[in-house]
Amino acid sequence: MYRIVKKYEQNLRKRGKCHRVNFFAKAVSASPAVALFSTKEYIFAVMNKILALAGIFLSVFSAWSQDSEQTGFSFDRPVDEMNFEEDTVDKSDRIRVWNLTNDAAQQYFSLDTAHKNFYTFNPIYRESIANNYLGNLGSPYESMVYFDRPRDLQFGMADVYRAYLFLPEDFSFLNTKVPYTRLQYTSGGPKPQREESLQVLYSRNVNKDWNVTAFGNLLFGRGMYSDQATRHVNFSFLTNYVRPRYQLYFIASENNLKNQENGGITNDDFILFPDPNNGQVTDPRDVPTNFQDGTVSALYNTNVFLKHKYNLGYEREVEQENEDTVMYEFVPLTSIVHTFQLSNNIKSYTEKKAPVNSLYPDPLIMLNQAADRFATRNIYNEIGIYLNEGVNKYTVFGAGAYIGNELVRVENNPWHPYLPAIDTMGHAQAVAYYASNPPVMVMDSLTYEFARAYSPYHYSNTKVGAVLYKRKGENFLFDLKGEFFIEGYRATDYLLEGNVQLRFNALDSVYFKGSAELGGRTPYYYQNTYYSNYYWWDKDLKKVNNQRFSGEILWPGIRASVRFRLENIFEYVYFDTAGVLQQDPSVQVLGLDLKKDFILGNWHWDNIITYQASSSTSLALPDLALYTNVYYMKRLFQVLTLQVGFDLRYHTAYYAPEYIPAIGRFAVQQEKMIGNYPLMEAYANFHLKRMRFFVKAYHVNKGLFSNNYFSSLHYPSNPRMIKVGLSWNFYD
Repeated sequence: MYRIVKKYEQNLRKRGKCHRVNFFAKAVSASPAVALFSTKEYIFAVMNKILALAGIFLSVFSAWSQDSEQTGFSFDRPVDEMNFEEDTVDKSDRIRVWNLTNDAAQQYFSLDTAHKNFYTFNPIYRESIANNYLGNLGSPYESMVYFDRPRDLQFGMADVYRAYLFLPEDFSFLNTKVPYTRLQYTSGGPKPQREESLQVLYSRNVNKDWNVTAFGNLLFGRGMYSDQATRHVNFSFLTNYVRPRYQLYFIASENNLKNQENGGITNDDFILFPDPNNGQVTDPRDVPTNFQDGTVSALYNTNVFLKHKYNLGYEREVEQENEDTVMYEFVPLTSIVHTFQLSNNIKSYTEKKAPVNSLYPDPLIMLNQAADRFATRNIYNEIGIYLNEGVNKYTVFGAGAYIGNELVRVENNPWHPYLPAIDTMGHAQAVAYYASNPPVMVMDSLTYEFARAYSPYHYSNTKVGAVLYKRKGENFLFDLKGEFFIEGYRATDYLLEGNVQLRFNALDSVYFKGSAELGGRTPYYYQNTYYSNYYWWDKDLKKVNNQRFSGEILWPGIRASVRFRLENIFEYVYFDTAGVLQQDPSVQVLGLDLKKDFILGNWHWDNIITYQASSSTSLALPDLALYTNVYYMKRLFQVLTLQVGFDLRYHTAYYAPEYIPAIGRFAVQQEKMIGNYPLMEAYANFHLKRMRFFVKAYHVNKGLFSNNYFSSLHYPSNPRMIKVGLSWNFYD
C-alpha cells in the first residue's frame, strides 16, 4: 500500500497538469502508519522548501546587483525556419522557455541554443541584414530593409535605438529545474578604441511553479573615430508564476542608452583618398569631425509590465494504467486576462557649447549650447476575456474580446533646466540675467511667456478589440484581430490584420504563410508638436493609412524560402532635406526576399537576398541587399563543433537618409549615394559542450577594392579589427 501511495504522490507532482485529490484521506484509509510516515515526510519537505526559498532570494538579489544581460530569447516572434542546423537543446529538459501570445491565452515553448553564427553579435544585424548606421557598435541606426523597421512603438523617438532596448515584447519566460547562469563577453579593436559588451543571465525557480530571472547588458563602443563613443546599460528582472488556474508574468526593465555625437567627418576625402605623403591624417582618431567637446544624445526608458490571467473551467479524470491511481486534469474553458504597463521615456540632446561646424538652422533658445528634452509617461491597462481553443471537440477555434485604456503625459519644455530661475524673474530681469550668465538665451517676450506658461500635456486613448484564432495543429493555423480606438488622441484609429499558415504534406512539408493588414494611425505626438533649440514645429498632420500584404513559401526539404511583401502608405510622414516634417500623399513599397542554403558534405553556403522598390524619393531604399555566408562546419571528437568561414554584406548604392543628431532621426538627402561596397568578415566559431567562443577579423577587405566604406552619409564604417567573444552556460 505504501508503494501505491508514493506512486500516487509522484504522479501528483507532475508539472502543471494535475491537482492533489484528498491525498491524506486516502492514506489514512489505507493505514494509520502510512499516514504518519507521509505526514513526517511532508513536514520535512516543507522545512526544506523554506530553507531553499531563503537561499534563493539571497542569490537572486545578489545576482541582480551585478551587471547582467540580454537573453537572446525573443518574445512574440516566429521561429526562424531557415535555421535548419540541429540546435543543442538540453536533452534533460532542465530548462523550459516559452513565449506568450499578445493575449497570453496560450504558451509557446522554445529554447534557442544554436551553436552556429554566434560571431554575429551586433544587435542591429540580428534584426536586419543591412543597416544605415553611424559605424560604431551601439550607435543610432535605421534598417535599409523597409519591412524590418520597428513599428508602432509607444515612444516613436526610440526607433533609432530599438535593437538595444529591452522592451516587454522582447522577453521570454523560463522555468528551471536547476539554477541557470549564462555569461557572455565580446571585445574588439585596439585598447583606446575598444568595443566591449558584457552580458549575464541568472535564473532560478523558487518552487516548481514560480521562477525568478535577472539579466542585463553593458555595452561600450569607445569608437575608432573621435567623439562617437557609446555606452548602454540595461537591467531587467522577470518573474512568472504558472498554475493551471492562475498565471502571472511580471517584468521590470531599465534602459540607459548614451552616445556621443560627432556629426560625421568634415571631409569624405580623408577616407576616399588617404595620402600620408601630403600630410593627410590616416589614424581614424585624427580625422576631423563636425562636432566635438561633449555633444551627447541619450535615451532613458523604464518599463513595468504585468500580465496575469485566471482560467475558468473544470477538472476531468484522466485514465491511468494503474487502477489504484486517480489523476485529474484541469480544463480551462475561459480565460480572463488583465495587462498593466507603465513606461517612462526621456529623449535628450545636449551640447556643452555650440558645434564648430553646425549642421542645423539658427538656434531658437540658447545661443552657445543646447539642452533639448522630450519626455513621456504611459500608463496602460487592458482587460479581456477569451474562449480557449481545443478544450473539447466543439471548441475548434479560440476567440476573445478586450478593452484597453492608455493615459499619457508629455513634457517638452526646452527651458526645462532653467525654469526655477525664470519663475522668479520678470521679462526684463530674465533678459538681463541671461545676457551676462551662461547660457546665452533667446528671451524675447513671446518665448518668455511660453516658458512661464508651459505645462505638461495630458491625453488618453481607449480602444476595443477582438480576436479569432486557431493556433493548435499542423496543417492549418490562423489568427485574426481587429482594433478600433473609440476616444482620445488616437480616436478613430483602427487596425485589421490576419495571418494564416498552411502546410502541404504531399509536397515534403511545404509551408505557406500569408498576412494582410489594414490600418490607420494618428502620427506620434512629437511628429505634430515638438520644441527644441534648433527645430520647432506645431503641425496638424493627417492620419497615416496603410495596406500591407505578405506571402511566403517555405520548403525545408530544399532549405529554401521565398517571400513577397507589399505596402501602400497614404500620407507617409518623413523628414525632408532641411529636417522639416512632411507628408507624402502616396508611397508604395515592394519587397522580395529569397533564402537558400546549400550543403555539400561539411561545406555550407547560406544566402539571403532582398530586392526592394519604392515609388517615392521620400522613402529611399537600396534596390538590392544581400548577405552570404560560406563556411566549413564539422563536429570533432564528439564534443567540439567547428565553424570556419567568411561572410559578406552588400547593398546597392542609394541616397541613404542623413542622420540629424539634434532630433535623433534620419532625413532625406540628395547629396551623395552610399553603398556598392562589400564588407567582409573572416571567422572561426566554436561550440564545446556548454561553451561557445569565436575569433573573427572584421572588415578584412578594407582597401582591397576601394575606400568607399561609408555606413551612412559622412560616417565611415570601422576599419579592420580583430574581435573575440565567449559565452558560457552553467547548470548548477
